[in-house]
Amino acid sequence: MYSKSITIQPFSLPNDQHMSIQFSIKSIEYLTEKLNNDQCLSDESLTYLTLQTTELIFNLLQDACKVVRKCRRKEMTTEDFAFALKLYHLESMYGYNTTLNIHRSLFRKIKKDNRILYHIDDNIIPLDDLITSQLKIPFDISIH
Repeated sequence: MYSKSITIQPFSLPNDQHMSIQFSIKSIEYLTEKLNNDQCLSDESLTYLTLQTTELIFNLLQDACKVVRKCRRKEMTTEDFAFALKLYHLESMYGYNTTLNIHRSLFRKIKKDNRILYHIDDNIIPLDDLITSQLKIPFDISIH
């Protein structure tokens, strides 16, 4: 009666590749059982939840691709996906966001022999200074 997986039609990525999103009902069923303390949902609700999840992820990726195209880039970053999450008023992913333009600020541009070179300014720390320096004491853990 119900299909094993639900597929959304492919959309084009920035470098003219196509991608289709497919979630299986079994994976959604597994996640709902784990979140609901092993209580099983009906087949209709699992199908509806799978469709909604697939549609949301599809729309988020499509909006993130729009941001990539607007910025005239070829690679999607976590900031693009975080911006797509903000468009839908969803909470951003913790641990995956970086500050904007951090990859540009790390590199320094040098022109040499009519060529442009980029390099990273690293601080070189002598081993003696590393061994003899005082360690930072962690703050006390407090539970409120």
